[in-house]
Amino acid sequence: LEVVESYVWNVSSVIRLRGTDLCITAASPYDIGHFGARLHSCQGIHRCRQLWHVRAFISPPEQGMLNPMSATVYRHHVRQASQRQRRQPSRTAMQASDRGGMRIMCWIVTNPSNHGTKARTIKHTWGRHCDRLVFVTSEDYSELNTWVLDLPTGETRKALWYKSRLAFLKTIEEADDFDWFIRGDDDTYMLMDNLAEFLGKYNPDDKHYFGRHFTRQDNPPVHFYSGGPGTVFSRGTVKAVGKAYQQDPNLFNYVNETVTNRDHPDDVELGITLARIGVPAHGNLDDEGRQLFIALGLEYERNIKRDPKDWFWQFSLDAQEGLDCCSSRWLGVHYMSALSMYGMEDFHYQKCEGAGQL
Repeated sequence: LEVVESYVWNVSSVIRLRGTDLCITAASPYDIGHFGARLHSCQGIHRCRQLWHVRAFISPPEQGMLNPMSATVYRHHVRQASQRQRRQPSRTAMQASDRGGMRIMCWIVTNPSNHGTKARTIKHTWGRHCDRLVFVTSEDYSELNTWVLDLPTGETRKALWYKSRLAFLKTIEEADDFDWFIRGDDDTYMLMDNLAEFLGKYNPDDKHYFGRHFTRQDNPPVHFYSGGPGTVFSRGTVKAVGKAYQQDPNLFNYVNETVTNRDHPDDVELGITLARIGVPAHGNLDDEGRQLFIALGLEYERNIKRDPKDWFWQFSLDAQEGLDCCSSRWLGVHYMSALSMYGMEDFHYQKCEGAGQL
């Protein structure tokens, strides 16, 4: 009892007892006053909390919330999930026919140091559901379909906008072949079935642009989508960029009279560029006002406390605390390691994450 009082349990998910219809449901940290597990009938339904971790870990209250990836029990479960995924993927790759004919191209910004880890893992997890998957990098890699770019400054953060705009120009050449285009980082994870359901409500020939809405507090404010959890463009937007570029080859280099600092991150630069052609960034929330794109990572964003001085709350004006932060059918998330991607593929297939209320 003293140990329980001295530590905070953060537990979720349901364990089914093999060969029975009995389930053990662990208490969630959001279930105030409940510290134990509950034995009950599964009733033929596998139920899971909308939480990223599916085992318990403990942390002294004075240390605050630990990163679950440092918890031995959690890592063991993710490792088991990743091993299952490598042996036999949970599902076959989605085809355009599974999405009502919707064709999706994905291009991922990466670098040679991540080719054999994060980039390759995207190829074997969510990237296999793309109709075309391309990795934007500075060196070729035999296992990946790459767009190799010559970077004058080398692989640095300042080269990201250079990479992104050249990749966008190459994307324009393929605008007629696809309905939607995803720009992601090599630590992005997309739930492609959720995304297809979401995009099915929109006409790809109209100008659409989706992602996690941030507002940079410049004068005037700059609206953009955080690149980490993925950014989605319609065919109409890609063609509009192509037309604007033909008229003004300096489209991506334009210096706004009121935004003279050109050391912006690439996602800010992209937001400025698209706003110029009439495709502004705006909030993308579900019907309950929760985020569809998770910028800080699932565990962190579900636990971060409101602090007006923190950059996140200044940039994400429509963010909420706790489980209200994020949609139960979210679309994209940032800060995923290669190991976590395999685990997420498994969790989502089991309807334990990003699968809505069961």
